Amino acid sequence: MSRFYFDAATPDDGQEMLKILENAPFHGKISLLYTRRPDAFRSFEMEGERVEIVVCRDSERGQIAGLGACATRQVFLNGRPETIGYLFGLRVRQEYAKKYPLLHRGYAYLRNAAKDAPLPLYVTTILEENRSAQTRRFATSTA
Repeated sequence: MSRFYFDAATPDDGQEMLKILENAPFHGKISLLYTRRPDAFRSFEMEGERVEIVVCRDSERGQIAGLGACATRQVFLNGRPETIGYLFGLRVRQEYAKKYPLLHRGYAYLRNAAKDAPLPLYVTTILEENRSAQTRRFATSTA
């Protein structure tokens, strides 16, 4: 097995998820710190009709290296009600951020998880200062 693997988060992951979220502030013209107290797992579950919460586990260190989620939401697309996917909460633990290319594998995991019920559109929010996320192309497999 690879050192890093992705799987569905569980309620037991909530506190570790919270630590990662609170230790990954966004710096720029303003600094933002997102928190999901008191329980990150439960907070993520409230984001949509169906929410897939994913963690990247480091099998060597026995900890979560990163996390993210995809929620389905009803919106109007071209004047018609549609269900779309909203990618959010994507974070990598600081000590992994520059060393390991994990984010693209997380996107690929979410994409593969959605194969049985594909959606017409996925959206996310990227801060203006996050140039690496704006210019990165993501792989289509979890390998």
